[in-house]
Amino acid sequence: MTRSGLRRKPRQKDIRADILVRMGIDPKRLTPSKKHARRPKDQMTWAMIALEERFGEKIEQILDYGTLEEVSRRYGISSTTAWRWRERLGMNEGKHRFDHLPSEGETSTDGSNGDP
Repeated sequence: MTRSGLRRKPRQKDIRADILVRMGIDPKRLTPSKKHARRPKDQMTWAMIALEERFGEKIEQILDYGTLEEVSRRYGISSTTAWRWRERLGMNEGKHRFDHLPSEGETSTDGSNGDP
């Protein structure tokens, strides 16, 4: 027995379709075919595919536009999302892992550890 006026909890595909409609993309065009794989080996998400469709560029070109802030301003995604997508596609090249290495001025070239 259901009450009049109550709605069911939205499903994931309904939420995805609403987001795509708000972005101005027809959700039916992005429905994967049951006969063929959507993307054979890519690590693409639905949002990445939607961004490609909206701007007509490959996701790698979109994410490689400039700094994370420039990408987020131009394409309307957060800088955290841009960073995570770069990481997912292997575009960060470990940049975040080398942020805390000592500069060349702080290291010794003679092989000693700096002790007298």
